[in-house]
Amino acid sequence: MRMLRRIGLAFMALVMVLGMCVPAMVEAAPDPANLSFRTENADGALLLSGSDVTCVGLAGAPDDAPAVGPNVRLVFDGSHRQRLSEVTTAHVGEKIAIVLNGKVLMAPVLRDPITGGEVVVYGEQGWDARALRDTIHRDAGVPLCPA
Repeated sequence: MRMLRRIGLAFMALVMVLGMCVPAMVEAAPDPANLSFRTENADGALLLSGSDVTCVGLAGAPDDAPAVGPNVRLVFDGSHRQRLSEVTTAHVGEKIAIVLNGKVLMAPVLRDPITGGEVVVYGEQGWDARALRDTIHRDAGVPLCPA
């Protein structure tokens, strides 16, 4: 009887230890809500959420871009296109921070209102558009746009 009690106590102790370790070992699932578009910095006013983004991909540079592609393309779904248009019209000339999990990935200046539902983000010569796309896809769970 004592042996069974010792085994039972040892098993309970093992379960308690594992129970404390498992939550630390489980990685949080990517969530588009962790991606946001804010004024100027990570603490700025929330303008748009990653939940509004349908997909992320690569695109060539717009005609007025200082650098050649590839660049990051963010597509907003139909119900959020009006909000995208309103927000970008109100904030032309300002820096819009792309924030993921509280960290600013980049803060480009908004050059023109975006009325078509697709944002093309371009950076300085030599920046890594693929890395930004992959980070948004992997860490925010935003699907990749079809090629």
